[in-house]
Amino acid sequence: MLELREISKSYVTSALTQVALDDVSVTFRDNEFVAILGASGSGKTTMLNVIGGLDHFDSGDLVIDGVSTAHYKDRDWDAYRNARVGFVFQSYNLIPHQSVVANVELALTLSGVSRGQRRRRALAALETVGLAEHSHKRPSQLSGGQMQRVAIARALINDPEIVLADEPTGALDSTTSVQVMDLLQEVARQRLVIMVTHNPELAHQYATRIVELADGRIISDSDPVVGELEDADGDDGDAEGAGDGAGDGGAKGAGRGAARAAREAAALNDDTAQLPIISAGEQGDGSAAESNGAAEGDGATENGGATEGDGANEGTGGAVGRKESQHRTSRRRTDRAAKRRGHNKNRVDVSRPGRRPRRVSMGPLTALGLSFTNLMTKKGRTAMTSFAGSIGIIGIALVLALASGANNYIITTQERAMASYPLTIERVGMDLTGVLSTSAAGEAAPNDGKIHTASQLSNVTASMKTNDLTSLQSYLKGNGGNINKYVRTIEYNYGINPRIYLPKSSKGPVQVNPDVTFAEGSTNFGAFQSMTSTNIFKQLANDRSLYVNSYDVVSGRWPTAANELVVALDSNGRLPERLEYTLGLRDYGQLQNAMAKLRQNEGVKLKNSAATWAPQQILGAKFKLVNVPDLYKYDAKYKVWSARDNDAAALKQIVAAGTDLKIVGIVKPTSSGGGFGQSSVLSPGIYYTGALTQQVIAKAAASPIVKQQLADPKRNVFTGKTFEEEAKEHANPQIDLSSLITIDQDKLMAAFKFDPSSINAGLNNLDFSGMDLSGAVGNVQLDLSSLDLSQMPAIDLNGLDASKLDYSTLQKQFPQLANIDLAKVVQAALANGAIKPGGAQALSNILTQVVGGFIPWYAQHGGDDDGGGPGAPGQADPAKIAAAVTKYLQTEQVQKLLAPIFSGDTIIDRAKLTANLTQALGNDPAVQQIAENVSADLASQISSKVASALSSTVTTALSKAVGQLLQSSLNQLMTTLQTQLTAQVQNAMGQIMGNLSSAMQVDANKLKDAFKFNMKPAEIAALLTQLLNPNATTARANLLTLGYARADQPERIDIYPKSFADKDHVKSILASYNAEAKAAKQTDKVIVYSDLVGMLMSSITNIINIVTALLVAFVSISLVVSSIMIGIITFISVLERRKEIGILRSIGASKADIRRVFNAETLIVGALAGLLGVGVSVLVTIPANIYVADRFGVQDIATLPVAAGVILVVISMGLTFLAGLLPASKAAREDPVEALRGE
Repeated sequence: MLELREISKSYVTSALTQVALDDVSVTFRDNEFVAILGASGSGKTTMLNVIGGLDHFDSGDLVIDGVSTAHYKDRDWDAYRNARVGFVFQSYNLIPHQSVVANVELALTLSGVSRGQRRRRALAALETVGLAEHSHKRPSQLSGGQMQRVAIARALINDPEIVLADEPTGALDSTTSVQVMDLLQEVARQRLVIMVTHNPELAHQYATRIVELADGRIISDSDPVVGELEDADGDDGDAEGAGDGAGDGGAKGAGRGAARAAREAAALNDDTAQLPIISAGEQGDGSAAESNGAAEGDGATENGGATEGDGANEGTGGAVGRKESQHRTSRRRTDRAAKRRGHNKNRVDVSRPGRRPRRVSMGPLTALGLSFTNLMTKKGRTAMTSFAGSIGIIGIALVLALASGANNYIITTQERAMASYPLTIERVGMDLTGVLSTSAAGEAAPNDGKIHTASQLSNVTASMKTNDLTSLQSYLKGNGGNINKYVRTIEYNYGINPRIYLPKSSKGPVQVNPDVTFAEGSTNFGAFQSMTSTNIFKQLANDRSLYVNSYDVVSGRWPTAANELVVALDSNGRLPERLEYTLGLRDYGQLQNAMAKLRQNEGVKLKNSAATWAPQQILGAKFKLVNVPDLYKYDAKYKVWSARDNDAAALKQIVAAGTDLKIVGIVKPTSSGGGFGQSSVLSPGIYYTGALTQQVIAKAAASPIVKQQLADPKRNVFTGKTFEEEAKEHANPQIDLSSLITIDQDKLMAAFKFDPSSINAGLNNLDFSGMDLSGAVGNVQLDLSSLDLSQMPAIDLNGLDASKLDYSTLQKQFPQLANIDLAKVVQAALANGAIKPGGAQALSNILTQVVGGFIPWYAQHGGDDDGGGPGAPGQADPAKIAAAVTKYLQTEQVQKLLAPIFSGDTIIDRAKLTANLTQALGNDPAVQQIAENVSADLASQISSKVASALSSTVTTALSKAVGQLLQSSLNQLMTTLQTQLTAQVQNAMGQIMGNLSSAMQVDANKLKDAFKFNMKPAEIAALLTQLLNPNATTARANLLTLGYARADQPERIDIYPKSFADKDHVKSILASYNAEAKAAKQTDKVIVYSDLVGMLMSSITNIINIVTALLVAFVSISLVVSSIMIGIITFISVLERRKEIGILRSIGASKADIRRVFNAETLIVGALAGLLGVGVSVLVTIPANIYVADRFGVQDIATLPVAAGVILVVISMGLTFLAGLLPASKAAREDPVEALRGE
């Protein structure tokens, strides 16, 4: 039974409150046909929506079978609409993009009914309304009446207890209206049908009850439910109820619940049975309910469990027994009321077996199906949206395809390069990785204002080391680290380069290996040095599998014997031009001439033959293998081995006696073994087998020179000196070559003839008579007037030496002085004031007067001695200067000036001198008496001493001044003489040089006979080469030059891993080897090497990854834009599908279901965009790969990995899903009533 208790509903806007229902109370029986009449706006449709749970009342209560809905939640209303209510709308409200049968079975989908059962029940419902044959059609293909009947079938498909029809005939003609009303009347026999209509005639004709509304109130009710509840209060005759207890709110018993459960279990055996509706929350265990008739509980589930809330059943499942009693009691009441009204003839038994609550939820597949069919009705827009969304995916997919293809290409190149560039360990190794990492990780210099050193050079030298390859070879041959598991082969190279000659050319035998033609001129090639200095001849790896499968044999076969060679062409099957000369197809002498000009920095052009050669011409090439020790001859005198390869005659004989080598095959890389950027296993050239190397070593070991070097490893067989001596003498070599040549002096003199008359003719022409020296000689006079005598040196009287005085006369005159040291006594007497303080100044004044008088005197008397009369003023003959000075000092004038020195007390204080002498001689009276006499004599001697010093000073000063003047005058004279003599000599030498060519005659034949060499020229050159050769500094180097090597001393070890991954294992094994050596403190065994190929490829890979990340990040912007666009389009789709939203909500779809529908739509669009993007990208890569393969020979340069494609599709779906969340949420929040009204 359905009850409306004081229901009120108003629509409030900002300016108006519209009352739709005003305190409406009405009760409906379980099966009756109720027609609600009223004018427009009276509240009919609002009441219908409230009853159907589409709209919610503001106040009051809606009671269903005695259960209040006041506390229903959204999921409770969803279950109610799906399981207990069926809607029939005026405008049909069918989903246009779904078929008729899909529209009908949609409600069953929400209930969780299986697909097969849904289809059978939907067809049965269509059969009931007479439309089974139209099940596959779209609603737009049906008439209005047919669509309304489809709507009725949809309303009945879930066997609802209540059918709500809103103007079901409003859009139909009269005939069709009658058909629809008949159908509704039939439905009303088994359930409650409430119909809103404006047609009173149809209402009175078909309805069993008519309720009229006006202004939201019920104004009339033709058959209200009055007194029927009381009639049923004492009725306990229900055979199904086993209980006998009654409560205030209604009867209920455990036995009734058990009977209900039994019928439910029985009904499950028939999946096609039309089961009566059971409200959500009706299953239980028959527990007691509260007296108000509503059971409280918390065991609700959305998909058919007990309803949760205050108005729900108490316990985990609710009280099935109680509600089943309510159903049966209500129907009994209705039956009795119908009998009283006379309507019993139209009623059928509505007692139906119970069933389990059905799950009310839309599955993901249903949501996807709805959205997919909707998108298919808008194929154009869907395609454009998907394409727009795929643009970003296309960009990213292409970037990833290129990156993947490039990385795959790098990996393939690395694996191919393992044969061309294996993991190589040299005897002298460098850890280039460490050097680069150290340079890259260098710390910034501190900002302290100083210049700091960057230690690149020291880092490089520190990273270099001489590897102990002997120990490593032993470790590898013993399968150390289980290395054989990861390598194809390990090759040991001993640094032996066979000496191979081309026997015939325009210049005789030519050495073609090791190369000398390009090596000598390599410094002139600049950037091409590394390319032109490569040897043509190379050794094949011992493991043939490294190269055989990568090459096609053009002609002949692969070599097997030591004397067999193979020619490898380039990747295009062409013969490099240089090989034409090496093979003798073109004259090798032309190539040597060209290289010689290049060494002279001269331009040269080789003729481009652009020739083609038959394979037999190449296979016919012949070479000679020369044993290197055969090129050396022992010099017993100098005890050295000298080379003979510069002796053409000897070389020709040696080459002729060499071993024949022949070309037995021509090969080229396979189509998959070359191409742009791909390294061939064998670079173009001529290859020999390892057997040839072993033959060279064996022959060298048997040679005398090698045996001598092995016997005396400390001495250089090429120089005869020890290596230690060479190291010391290398900077300044001392070589005695005197015995190499003998000179015949007689023949040497006879080779030269000289005519002295030619020289004399020139000397005779010297004429000095014309030289004018008068002016020069006359000008050599000394201008004494220019002498500066103001700076004459002063006489220091304090420095008088008393030991120089003559005391013999005094000692004879006074015997008492014989035992006295007079020199000491006199020195003491002079030191204590005996010389007057002004004596020195007086003496200087006298000196100045004497010197100053010399110049006037010499001007007057200087020429008297030679009879020439007085000289010119201020002029003097230098030869007479010294004599003139002496003469001048003896003149009366000077003697007068000097007289105060010899007499008087001008210089010497005689009294003081006497006192000092007396004091110095002591207190002896006898001595005191003679002191005065001694003083007088000493004063005379001192005066003479001073006069003599004065004369010496004057003479020295004047001589020095005159000497300076004389030097200046002589320089003048010599300049004049040099100018005139130079002119005369130049004239004479010009004549002599003109005659010299005819004066000297050389007889070339006699000169040649004068020199005799004791060695042949070739022997001399070879000897000098060996003596001056700085390269052979160790016995090991000498032995390698001679072609000898020990089997346990390789120069290089080449490791060929099986794959790129195995290469990492090999490097790990080498790292473990180093770790073990360090742990054993055997650091000399630690090896250093560089994996150049790995470094380069790793760097390229890193660059590609970085660029890929940047491009992906850039292209991802388009993904964001596409996602925003898809979100907008999804929002538009929400607006377009509003009515569909209302329809889904009316049949029980929850908000989550609506959200799921639109999320499914965005996921479909995202999937389509992702698939389209990936598909287009794959299609684009096909022609791109074809072009690159054709143009550059690289296969599959753009390859999109499957995993990347799947991830891109998932990313596209994820982004579109995120973009559609807001529109989907908006759709879920749509009001069902408003949505149904929208178009």
